[in-house]
Amino acid sequence: MESVYLGIRKNKLKAVKLQENNKYLGLASLTEGFKNSSVRLPTKLTPELGEEIGIHIGDGHLSSNRYRYKLFGNIDESEYYENFVAGLYQRLYNINVRLEKRERDGNIIGFEFCSKPVWIFKTKTIGLITGRKDNVSVPILILNSNPAILRAFVRGLFDTDGNLYFQSRYGYKNYYPLISLTSKSKDLCKSTCEILTKLGFKANYYTTRNEAVVQLYGYENLLKYASEIGWHNTKQLNRFLDWKKRFPNLVEKKRAAIGI
Repeated sequence: MESVYLGIRKNKLKAVKLQENNKYLGLASLTEGFKNSSVRLPTKLTPELGEEIGIHIGDGHLSSNRYRYKLFGNIDESEYYENFVAGLYQRLYNINVRLEKRERDGNIIGFEFCSKPVWIFKTKTIGLITGRKDNVSVPILILNSNPAILRAFVRGLFDTDGNLYFQSRYGYKNYYPLISLTSKSKDLCKSTCEILTKLGFKANYYTTRNEAVVQLYGYENLLKYASEIGWHNTKQLNRFLDWKKRFPNLVEKKRAAIGI
């Protein structure tokens, strides 16, 4: 089962837990309460919605008033925003976002819009917080979802707020892989580490004075991530493809060893 129903009753949003299989049933779309809105809200938790929730936690921001939502990333992720993110919001919410490049704000790309239905859906149904994200957490309906949704959530989160890079080791430059996520929210990183462990990864979690970190070290983690989760962010995907091209014998040897 790759989707879990969401729902609403008398326009009050909540997740309803089905005890017998620990899945979430859903509520009918909120658009019935906003007759003049062209927005279409999801009625079930799918991998696409799971990925969008990860993207939101990574790059998004909900205002505490005026029903405003913003999503901005680095300008070098333009291809990701243009070829994937914009279409995702069209498919999920029937919103044609207008991408903006803002050099004055630090070379960023993204969009913003005001929508009461989307704002209520995100805060009341999904459980996302408004304002600063220092204490953001993984929504409970994600934590209790199936592996397909968990993988999609991780992809959205790491595509926007994660990092893939290669350390120089054993006399080779940019050789040893590391996937990481750093956040001021300890709860976010701890829960993400638990999700990755549940999915079969060997994840590490630690905290410093000001932040928390979850990491995936090594070839096995990287190849498993590429095979089971992957990237829609072409900036990170190209790093992986370049590494494969530079070390083809290593890649084949490790793949054979772990059966991928």
